[in-house]
Amino acid sequence: MASLTAVNDSQMSSADFGFFADRHNKMHTVITYSILLVNTFLIVVLLLMERRRPSATWAWILLILLSSAIGFMFYLTVGRSPRKRNLVMRKRIADERHRAELGENDTSGKNNDGWRWSDLVRLHWNEAGAVLHEGNDIGIFTDGNSKFSDLCRGLREARKSIHMEYYIFRDDETGREILSILEEKALEGLEVKIIHDGMGTWRLSRRFFSGLVRKGGRVACFFRPYIPPFRFQLKYRNHRKICIVDGKSAWLGGFNIGDEYRSRSSRFGYWRDTHLSISGPAVRSIEACFLLDWQFAARERGIILGSSVHELPHTGNSRMQIVSSGPDWKWNAIHNGFFRMITSAKRSIYIQTPYFIPDEPILAALRVAAMSGIDVRLMIPKNPDQRFVYGATMSYVGDIIDAGVRCFTYEKGFLHSKVICVDGEVASVGSANMDIRSFELNFEINAFIYDIDIVRQLEETFLADIEDCSEITTDSYAERGVGERMVEQLARLLSPLM
Repeated sequence: MASLTAVNDSQMSSADFGFFADRHNKMHTVITYSILLVNTFLIVVLLLMERRRPSATWAWILLILLSSAIGFMFYLTVGRSPRKRNLVMRKRIADERHRAELGENDTSGKNNDGWRWSDLVRLHWNEAGAVLHEGNDIGIFTDGNSKFSDLCRGLREARKSIHMEYYIFRDDETGREILSILEEKALEGLEVKIIHDGMGTWRLSRRFFSGLVRKGGRVACFFRPYIPPFRFQLKYRNHRKICIVDGKSAWLGGFNIGDEYRSRSSRFGYWRDTHLSISGPAVRSIEACFLLDWQFAARERGIILGSSVHELPHTGNSRMQIVSSGPDWKWNAIHNGFFRMITSAKRSIYIQTPYFIPDEPILAALRVAAMSGIDVRLMIPKNPDQRFVYGATMSYVGDIIDAGVRCFTYEKGFLHSKVICVDGEVASVGSANMDIRSFELNFEINAFIYDIDIVRQLEETFLADIEDCSEITTDSYAERGVGERMVEQLARLLSPLM
């Protein structure tokens, strides 16, 4: 009897197991099809409801299909633009006012019809309201120690105001040195305002700036990565790196605030970058850019640029335009400026950038220039800071060296310089990389310089840097391993999302 009961129990257990297994399989099927349905719906949204470049749309579709729920969550946190409409309206209205105020006495493109670069000047004015400023003095810094030495001197000599806007602030010796000067100046009663980016400073404790705020300084975060309760803003970044003292002197370029930018990092070693010091009328446009960003980040209203940003005397002989761009504007002004420079070249194009992920127009322009006999040279880092992004860079390098572009990898340390020089006559220096993120998603600022002496200094520095480089030839490029090539191709497919 006991044996019969045991058999019956065994049979029931097997039946129960089969029932639960079948139920589990059905639930798994439901979940799988639910995920597929969500992904399909998301793809429809991408195709029909958001206005994107086709390459970016297909990159998102690929990522979502390959990674399923992970791709869905990644799109929700990084890919969507929930705030873009409000961002566009708020920033664009202020920018339009800025253009009207700064342009009252502008002569951009006027009386310059015989000048070779008048079309580039007009392009920047029509797209970004960038005024052509004459009579500026420009200093060039390629080493962090000299740049920070000059910046600290300028901060200590400040008498009225200090306005700083940097993507990254570090809580290290360099960051604390800068902060100490700012706190001292705030105690003296100067207007001290700091803008930082939420993603660039996500590791920075909020207590870092608390002493400055207690002493009268003001700090604003341009975008916080996490906006309670369940909103994220990881897509747009304020990548600008500027400082303005007393509305008369400015610094602009690629250096952030931290020890690694003074070559004190064991990971990066020597840090090669390019930054400018500027005095003269162009500071007016840099200050205006800061004030517009401050108005947005600090949620202030009523900043009147006409009274805040005054005319400045000539201090030198350099012509320049300050061009800012970002997702708040209709046109990709810095990208279009680069494109116009490349397509206008007759003799030479020298480019330094840590990330080379061009869109098709820039890529085609570089190939055509090289095949037309123009001396086109690209310099990128040998040792990258982001391996996957570097894979995308190397995939594009293959396209251009086949067309005759000479490509060099900088080996002395890490190359972070963002410079393009054309024909020894015009150059651009600033925060924008030669990549899609800088062109479309980041808030950037560049100086376009029309001064032969300054441009030739930048070209001479480029040529000197080649001594610390190795050249990528078609033969050496072909020697890459199979695994390396696979990573590069995957990175290239996803490059519109980087």
